[in-house]
Amino acid sequence: MQTVVLEVEPEALEDLRAFIAHYPKNKITIKTDPIAQELAERIRRIDSGEEMMTPLKEGMDRVRQELKRRYASQRNSAFSG
Repeated sequence: MQTVVLEVEPEALEDLRAFIAHYPKNKITIKTDPIAQELAERIRRIDSGEEMMTPLKEGMDRVRQELKRRYASQRNSAFSG
């Protein structure tokens, strides 16, 4: 069996599924990519205003601050011995 990747506009997807339905079930399998589905859903939520994007620098600053807070006591105890 060979793998083929198709990019299909949403309005054409049902037509494609109907076309594929004419083939025996064991000849064609439709697989969905969960990562692509998650990305599409996140983009939809951002575009609709349900979620806000965080700029990379802002997000990384938050991560850095959290790591400093979380590990500050370990770092201080390592130097006090």
